[in-house]
Amino acid sequence: MERVLQDNLLDFLIGFTLIAVCFLLTYKKKKTGNIIDLPILNKRILEYKPEPLVNDREANLLTRAIIESPMPKDPCCLNLAKINYINLLDNEDLRKKAEECIRTYGVGSCGPRGFYGTIDVHLDLENKIAEFLHLEETVLYSYGFSTISSAIGAYCKKNDYIFCDEEISFAAVQGFVASRSKVIYFKHNDTEDLEKKLEDVSVVEKEKNKRFRKFLVIEGIYMKTGTICPLPKLIDVSKRHKMRIFLNESHSFGVLGKTGRGVTEHFGVDRSEIDMIMGSLETSLGSVGGFCVGRSVVIEHQRLSGLGYCFSASLPPFLSYIPLCAIEILKENPNIFTKLENISIKMHENLETLEDFDIISDPISPLKVISFKKGANTEKADRIYDFCANNGVVVLKMDEKIQFHVNSRMKEEEMKKVVDTLAEAVKFHNIKYLRCTVNYANVNYPIATTTQRSLTESSEFDSREGRGMMMMDYDHEDFHHDETTTPAPKEEQKAVKTDNWANYYDFIINEGSFKFWAAFQLGTAILLIYSAFAAIYYAKFNIISTDYDYYDELFGRSFSGGSPTTPPDSGSNQWFGLSSETIKTIFNAITSKKYS
Repeated sequence: MERVLQDNLLDFLIGFTLIAVCFLLTYKKKKTGNIIDLPILNKRILEYKPEPLVNDREANLLTRAIIESPMPKDPCCLNLAKINYINLLDNEDLRKKAEECIRTYGVGSCGPRGFYGTIDVHLDLENKIAEFLHLEETVLYSYGFSTISSAIGAYCKKNDYIFCDEEISFAAVQGFVASRSKVIYFKHNDTEDLEKKLEDVSVVEKEKNKRFRKFLVIEGIYMKTGTICPLPKLIDVSKRHKMRIFLNESHSFGVLGKTGRGVTEHFGVDRSEIDMIMGSLETSLGSVGGFCVGRSVVIEHQRLSGLGYCFSASLPPFLSYIPLCAIEILKENPNIFTKLENISIKMHENLETLEDFDIISDPISPLKVISFKKGANTEKADRIYDFCANNGVVVLKMDEKIQFHVNSRMKEEEMKKVVDTLAEAVKFHNIKYLRCTVNYANVNYPIATTTQRSLTESSEFDSREGRGMMMMDYDHEDFHHDETTTPAPKEEQKAVKTDNWANYYDFIINEGSFKFWAAFQLGTAILLIYSAFAAIYYAKFNIISTDYDYYDELFGRSFSGGSPTTPPDSGSNQWFGLSSETIKTIFNAITSKKYS
């Protein structure tokens, strides 16, 4: 009977706890709002007067603004942020042919390639690119970025190894994420470091007695650095370790080589040794989109597995017709690539005269990337970028680097303007943002901040972490010279602590954590109550042993002299254990009637 009561109590407590937790997790408080009367609602609707989307002043400005199409070229602005290597964006013949194509096919293609989106212009362009590069088949994408990411994801799968340069483009990185493959980065254009990484993977293959598929993803001209990859060395490494090579020629196709066929022509490499060549129509051909070219057995796979090919609307016909005509221009004018190479080298020589910059890109690369020799940071690059833009030279900023693109019609006067503007930007930066030393012990802050407490007594006031100060800001009203600093009042510190607790409870109630918190608190309370009842029932039904000598051995502590139940001597008050009398008293108190 006693055991039955004990089991029933335990079952009741466990069941009650589970029911309470489930109720709190599933309970949703009904939102009851004030119900407004229908006449009052209709009155408010009639009285409501929405504000105009555009005010009168903005409307007048819009009506007066007339944009000519195409926009006239500004002689005072040199736009080097635009990628126009062989100047096909300004070709009037291509514009006229694009207009004719629009009159024939319309603007859009009305669907993906596999679903009413394929037009004869798409097929003609794919055949033209494959013929131009002397390869078997081409697959056409409607966006250059998705070309790289979709092509990598179509072939590389989980448990595969991808070896890539540490300066690989962001589009390729997105392809790595989609593939879920194991990505291993090697140092920029360092084939020896690539060899070491491959040897490490070979050790793993021997340990697991398993061969992994390996891919090498590289770029002809790296977008982040403007450097050319050592393609012959990389091909030798890939042959020894049986790797597939995916070559991204977005910035090298239509740029490198005697006839513009890319980095493979530049090094004299047979394109059949490359498993897949990826390229963009947006850099040299004056259009939009991308392509993948190679052997048919490789390229055909993308027509069912390339996400950007299967699920994106196909390239508009007129944007396919532009590169189709542009390739004919490349064939008819092969000297344009020699001219572009000479201009790139000349620009490189002019940049070498700048003492404050390091030139990262290669001389023959039309993609120029420079960085600061000393004190390179994002804030400094922002200032250089803003100064150049305000003085008629538009460039790009990538983190701590400055990037711009050379085109085949760039004149010596324009090159000189770029170099002079960069030199003036550095001088302006050094004068306006002069580094100086400030004694922070003599600065009186109106409110003590974390920045004030973290600064040392005397430190260099520079632009680190975006807290730089210009010389004109030294007389700001927040900085008054005084002998002492004003610490934060205690009332403010106490208010901050109070706000922290208020924010904590506000998060619990308003951020959706109240149910979990309440269930946890209720469960803890029930477990405490159960423990108390269990102790009383265990004692009442004689579950606790009455062998007091057992407790002497259990709670007793060894000491010199005497025994666990007797003190070592009559004069000593040190006692390190519980005697049997103490245990008996505790047991009688628990089993007495007033606890039952």
